[in-house]
Amino acid sequence: ACLVGSEMCIRDRLKKALELTEKNKLTSLQYKAYNNLGLNATSQGNYSLALQYFYKALTIAETLNEQYFIGSMYNNIAIVNYYQGNLKEAEQNYQKFLTASIQVNNTDDIIIANNNLGEVYLDQNNFEKAKQNFTTALNTATITAKKRSLISANKVLPFILNRHLCLRLKWVINHRPALLLQGLQKHCTNRAGMQKHSLMHNRP
Repeated sequence: ACLVGSEMCIRDRLKKALELTEKNKLTSLQYKAYNNLGLNATSQGNYSLALQYFYKALTIAETLNEQYFIGSMYNNIAIVNYYQGNLKEAEQNYQKFLTASIQVNNTDDIIIANNNLGEVYLDQNNFEKAKQNFTTALNTATITAKKRSLISANKVLPFILNRHLCLRLKWVINHRPALLLQGLQKHCTNRAGMQKHSLMHNRP
């Protein structure tokens, strides 16, 4: 017997679930099982294993032609790339996440993808592209919040506003050191709204 809640116990149960889905050819459940294994590996810092699982889930999602699943996997892969410090790969996979989100007109994911791309460009000191993606995310979130009472949009809006302050601060530090205002840096946190680069769990 395994200790309830332990990482090893969780992994073993996920693998057993995967074996059952493969035996019964339950493809969508296979996708979810591989995604869960990838999430588990990521939480343990085993990024190479996480990528193996996420790519297997992506292959299944592409077979099913499920754009929601495809987008989620590109997001998760990009996050692992980001954790590994592979910013160019993260950028490419976030772009694919954005493309998949646009194809199904998933406003929430379009906001997240643009925000995450902005973060990647910001970390590469590409301020112009970061500004473009943050602005797109901000405008989309603002329109969405006005159209409907959406908790996620209301959460992401202050977060993106906060990232604009970070962008402004970095630009000032790099281009106008003499204009750096005391107290501005206290606004540059990642605590408002939502956690950046958030892994996507299985959807209904």
